[in-house]
Amino acid sequence: GEESQEQVTNRLQIQSEAGGVADSGDEIDAIVLNVKAAPGAGTIDLTAVTIRYLGPDGAVDYVSEKADDSAANFRTSTILDESDNPALLDDQSDRMRLTLTLGGGPHASPLGEGETATLQVNTESGGESIVRVAVPDSLSDASVVDL
Repeated sequence: GEESQEQVTNRLQIQSEAGGVADSGDEIDAIVLNVKAAPGAGTIDLTAVTIRYLGPDGAVDYVSEKADDSAANFRTSTILDESDNPALLDDQSDRMRLTLTLGGGPHASPLGEGETATLQVNTESGGESIVRVAVPDSLSDASVVDL
C-alpha cells in the first residue's frame, strides 16, 4: 500500500514545456521542462529521475547528467530552491528546469516543424508524469517556442 501511494504522489508536476530552435531555424534541438514536486510528494531526487522520450524516430531513455554522463542525459538547473540543493526537490516551493538535448550522440533526433513527442517522466519511487509536446507548424524567426 505504501509503495502504491508513493507511485501516485511522488511524481513531478510539469509546469511548462518549451523548445529551443536550432540555428537552422526549422527544428527543435532542445526540450525544456519546468518542474516542481506534485502536491503531497515527498523529497524527489532529480539524479534518480528517468525520462523516456517517444518520438517520430523511436524511444530514447534520458538520465540525469549527474547519474551517468555517457548516456543520453538531461541537465538540471535551479529556478527556485529553498534548501540550496539543486539535486533535490524537497520543498513545495522548489522549481527546477530539466533540459533534454536533441541530436548528436545517444540523444533523440531533433523534432521538425509539426512533429510531436511524448515524455514519460519517472521518479525513483515509480511516480510517472506524462507530457506530450507538439512543435508549431512554423518556427520562423523564433529562438524559443512553447510546446
